[in-house]
Amino acid sequence: MSIMPTSKIYTQVEQEYDKTSKSFQESYNTISEFEPFVKGFISEVKQNFSEESELRLLNIGGTADECEHFINQGFQVDNIDISKKMLDFIKLKNLEVNLIHKNFTEFITHQKYHAVWASRSLIHIPVVDFYNVLCKVNNMLHENGTFASVFFTTEQNDTGIDEKYVSYKDDEGDEYSYYRVDYNVEKLSNLFDSAGFVINNTSITQDQDNENVVYIQAQPEDLENEN
Repeated sequence: MSIMPTSKIYTQVEQEYDKTSKSFQESYNTISEFEPFVKGFISEVKQNFSEESELRLLNIGGTADECEHFINQGFQVDNIDISKKMLDFIKLKNLEVNLIHKNFTEFITHQKYHAVWASRSLIHIPVVDFYNVLCKVNNMLHENGTFASVFFTTEQNDTGIDEKYVSYKDDEGDEYSYYRVDYNVEKLSNLFDSAGFVINNTSITQDQDNENVVYIQAQPEDLENEN
């Protein structure tokens, strides 16, 4: 059970991000912040699909810098966000990116992706929806596709989940509050496993704000090769 009804959580997340300034989005350059992981992620995708002429990537709640980097690496990029304001920031760069204004839980597509990237975006998914979201990502991936994600971690060992509201100030001094869920690594690993993923990289590090985060890179389970 979440700390408020899920519909209200999504509305609050959308409203808070619609109030953010351009400086907020620009303050998070995840490409440089998580550079070794980004390089490994891209390398794995290109290696697994070396004979493909076109690679498609879904960026969940991404930034303009992320989209630009993935495009420069040869990907066709779809970027989905619940916040129109965050998508408008990406529009300002005039990138060749398909922008989707949608709550990811309501996103329906027949498109298959070679890669999915979600850096600190699925932290806003209410606990009750999180497992289904992982399953949705799994179903969107090609066989041998790669899902890379970053989550905040918690030392909470009872449930492995820390659901809360976090306040922050942007560079212009404006204050915001948003819903966020932190997981301990064991809980995340179990959820990924239950959703049909095989994890090939779990790395704990700190982000630019000195908060503990975990990078998880995974692929859909190859059921045909199971014994």
